[in-house]
Amino acid sequence: MATGSTSDVKLASNALIRLGHTTIASFTDGTAGAEVMSNLFEDSYKALLTQTRWRFATRTQRLSKLTTNPDNTSYQYQYTLPSDMLYVIKASSGSFNKNTNTFQTGSSISNYEIYGDKLYANESDLAIDYISNIPSNLIPSYFAITVEFYLASIAAIAITGDTDKADYFDKQYQKSLLRAKFADSSQRPSDSLADQSPYISVRG
Repeated sequence: MATGSTSDVKLASNALIRLGHTTIASFTDGTAGAEVMSNLFEDSYKALLTQTRWRFATRTQRLSKLTTNPDNTSYQYQYTLPSDMLYVIKASSGSFNKNTNTFQTGSSISNYEIYGDKLYANESDLAIDYISNIPSNLIPSYFAITVEFYLASIAAIAITGDTDKADYFDKQYQKSLLRAKFADSSQRPSDSLADQSPYISVRG
């Protein structure tokens, strides 16, 4: 069950308002809506973040290589994945420049595997592009509305018992998702025009 930040609760509360429920102040305030949202919010929110390559949730990070080699695999190296990672978009080989404290990414690789919070590969230095479990207080408004409609669609029957409302909010969610994807993609130049810098600054 979710405990939730203030912004998590606000998204859930707004979804409940759309369903005709009263507002909630927390996921533990004792109302039927709070009980439903405490069970639905976390997984639903993460599922929406993994719907597409959201620009606002995409991060690039050089991975920390462990000193021990992976056991019982054909891979030479193992890396620790970021704690906020939901899924890997791509992995790239590269090299670290100690003089400039930057990591220069090379070509994308496909020969790697993920086991739990570790990534196994044969390259000696790696960076990944990934979707981050970004806190809800940092999401743009177009995504927040999409979250609200999605929560309303999956909570509608539990809150109202009305399948028509569930269908209605599912349609609103689908429309909102398309608008959000368009808004998000508009923030990124096309690959052919973008300045694709191969360098990642690395803090010591």
